[in-house]
Amino acid sequence: TIGSGNNEFYIAVYSESDNYLSQNIIQKDAGRMFTRTRHNGTWTPWIEYATTNHPNLINSGWISTGTAGVYYKRQGDVVALRMQVTATANQTYSLGKIPVSLLPIPNNGTMMRVQAWTVDQSIGRNLQINGDGSMVLAPSNRGDTFNTQVTWII
Repeated sequence: TIGSGNNEFYIAVYSESDNYLSQNIIQKDAGRMFTRTRHNGTWTPWIEYATTNHPNLINSGWISTGTAGVYYKRQGDVVALRMQVTATANQTYSLGKIPVSLLPIPNNGTMMRVQAWTVDQSIGRNLQINGDGSMVLAPSNRGDTFNTQVTWII
């Protein structure tokens, strides 16, 4: 054990010689792990190991939003919304809900354009994601099919 208080670590040294060795340390109170290597007399910087619950390693898999054909997935800090729906003309189409922790803009709503399943690039609807996580496709004068994914970073 080296250090004291919050800076107390267990250390393991793997040595071939004074110029070729590796060190692994574990923070005693938190379990955080670090490593560095000395190669030909030069140390690399300390690198922290990522734990399986590290935010960048999260992969939720596809989860239903509560609306048929609409799913979301978090992978690290990227959120994807997948939809396979057909909206009716002149009506708001509910896409269900996502957790507020996955909102594109925390504590606020946002609007994104979503392309309809057509070769006409001008046809689509606005995807409205509200501050409570509820989502809708805004109404238009057309009924269209949407087979797409929308992604954002949190």
